Amino acid sequence: MTVTRFITRLFQFRPMLFLVNGIMWGMFHAIPLLIGLGMQWFFDRATTQSHDYMWLAVPLIVIALVRILRVGVFFAAFYQWVTYIYHIQAVLRTNMLAGIMRWPGRHLPASPGDAASRFRDDVNEVVDYVESWVDFWGRLAFTIVSIIIMANINWQITVVAILPLLAVTVLNNLSGNRARRYSQQNREATSKITGFIAEIFGAVQALKLGQAERHVHQRFVKLNEDRRQAALKDTLFTQWMKSLNQHVLTISTGGILLMCATEMQAGRFSVGDFALFTSYLTNFAFSISLFGYMVFQHKRLQVSLDRMRILFQPGEEDRVVEHSQIYLDEDPPAPPVRTLNDSERLQSLEVDQVSFTYPDSEHGIHDIQFRVNRGEFLVITGRIGSGKSTLMRTLLGLLKKSEGTIRWNGKEIDPASFLTPPKAAYTPQVPRLFSDPLRENIIMGSHDREKDALEHAIRLAWSGIWNSLKMVLIRM
Repeated sequence: MTVTRFITRLFQFRPMLFLVNGIMWGMFHAIPLLIGLGMQWFFDRATTQSHDYMWLAVPLIVIALVRILRVGVFFAAFYQWVTYIYHIQAVLRTNMLAGIMRWPGRHLPASPGDAASRFRDDVNEVVDYVESWVDFWGRLAFTIVSIIIMANINWQITVVAILPLLAVTVLNNLSGNRARRYSQQNREATSKITGFIAEIFGAVQALKLGQAERHVHQRFVKLNEDRRQAALKDTLFTQWMKSLNQHVLTISTGGILLMCATEMQAGRFSVGDFALFTSYLTNFAFSISLFGYMVFQHKRLQVSLDRMRILFQPGEEDRVVEHSQIYLDEDPPAPPVRTLNDSERLQSLEVDQVSFTYPDSEHGIHDIQFRVNRGEFLVITGRIGSGKSTLMRTLLGLLKKSEGTIRWNGKEIDPASFLTPPKAAYTPQVPRLFSDPLRENIIMGSHDREKDALEHAIRLAWSGIWNSLKMVLIRM
């Protein structure tokens, strides 16, 4: 998916919000046209040696009213913009999370810290680019109308004002490849350091047992220095491009004002015309700088788009911009209560020649075969590293088996999609809890049956503990 197609699809999500933002910010950026005309009107009257001070005050009053109007438009437009970016962030992050959940066994195709940086930094990069497009229409309208007005006053000076647009566009196009490279290095370095931090917290006991604190600290310092260097290059290059754009335009503006002074000396340019040009050139320079920087952003955005697409299964990458349902103004619907009919209840579970081998390794499980009937209790024992957890994760689809079949009541199943609650439940060796009360971690959103779900879970937990104790006593 190209950046152009991605942005087009994104604009089609909540199109009315995008349209309202475009109109309101278009008004905000176009209002300075009236301010420039008002300044021209005022200075032309001020230099006519007129003693009609009342008429001299009229343009000042008009300019003041226009500025007050612009402040009001800004607050209304800012509210609409905040609403719009929340929708953009929500739909992208919702789609990315849904993409992760569709992987076999909810497999995370990146480290947790890396994935978090994609949810945060890459989505924010998209928002920054969308913001430029929201400003684009107002800036474009201002640029076109101001060029027409200035050309009617003096077309030679207007032509000189347009030339920097070409220079800025060429500069940003030439810098595109380097911008992408620096942005990608910065994102990758950030992902490594955040992922490493997550791994440290997840393996605190192992680090203490192995007395590896010094080695972990050295690795952390190395990764942090790499990130600092990458972030410095990316930020410095981005700011350098912004500064270059603005300096080119500032120098051009100075040359244009000198030309205006020459025309005034020749009597072909009034003080009012000079005031209008001065007013328009500042906003005109900002508009041209924005157009050039958008080219630079377009090049950089490909890096963020590629990073977000990695979280999806092959063939599903374009779903990153899918128009999914989000709930910002109301609560989401309650999750459906899943019940089993008689045909779905377990009668037998058959595992036939199931194998799994870790990538680039010979370790795993091979040719596992057994059968469990309803009411039976099966215990799998073995030394540490013998493959007990690997077997359980393979049976549940958390790891994708390489060979063999799994049958539920005699029918072959895909464990990743079939063996889900209430058909199966899994408590990992290292528990993973949400930042919620324990009750919420047990009922997992089943508020309609909260009491029954909680009591049932506690009863099953005690039953599991008691059976485990009995097995320990029998082995002793």
